[in-house]
Amino acid sequence: MPKKRPALFIQGCDWHTYHSSSSVGNGLIPGSSEVEQAAVNRPVGGSNPSLGAISTWPVRRAHRNIPDMVDITPIIPADRQVIDTYAPGRFRVSNVVHEGAVIVFPDRSIAWDVPGFADLTADHFAAVLAADPKPDVLLLGSGARMQLLPSALRKTLREQGLVVDVMDSPAACRTYNVLLAEGRRVAAALLTV
Repeated sequence: MPKKRPALFIQGCDWHTYHSSSSVGNGLIPGSSEVEQAAVNRPVGGSNPSLGAISTWPVRRAHRNIPDMVDITPIIPADRQVIDTYAPGRFRVSNVVHEGAVIVFPDRSIAWDVPGFADLTADHFAAVLAADPKPDVLLLGSGARMQLLPSALRKTLREQGLVVDVMDSPAACRTYNVLLAEGRRVAAALLTV
């Protein structure tokens, strides 16, 4: 009668591991079929003789040591205005839905009465220019696609101490949240998509 080899269970692994060597026995497992036995005796080491004839046998998932997840979400103070979502015709800022264009400051959000990107004038930025403290940068969301701000308007706003960075509105929403998380003084003037 052939010797039966014991099964080794390694805590934290998903497999029983069997080692077939001349000192352990012939590797037979009681109650297994020939197909199952062939799977158990398949060498993992391949052609490397130093690894021996190590094989694995699948069993129920055993205890797994999974490290705790690391939270990489930036900490943003609760009183800050975070842009949650955008959709055609509206934005949701700190769980408040704003229909139409909006200007988002770190501490408040206001409706922005603007006809469209092509019709922008310096007067449309009065709320941003009057803000105290004035933002370091204004992210101008131009709608569904990126558009260029006329150089005369950009120059006028720069002379009044306002740096404007134009991008499409979805990108402006994401960039605003990143800069807010970094603690930067930022505002976003957003046209709907």
